[in-house]
Amino acid sequence: MNTLETTAKVAERLRVTTRTLARWREVGCGPRYVRIGQHKIGYPADEVDRWLAARTHESRAAEAASAAA
Repeated sequence: MNTLETTAKVAERLRVTTRTLARWREVGCGPRYVRIGQHKIGYPADEVDRWLAARTHESRAAEAASAAA
């Protein structure tokens, strides 16, 4: 079963501020999220894992190659 993580927990895990997560939600570049209420956001744990995995590279060359694709 997939659990929802709070914005504060995800920000701490990613070592960014909650404001950065809010900005990423605005522009669509952060992990996928769930809007639970007007002001409540949750992040499915597997979506955060998937987002991190998509940004994991073995080397700068591998990172450059995936950016060029």
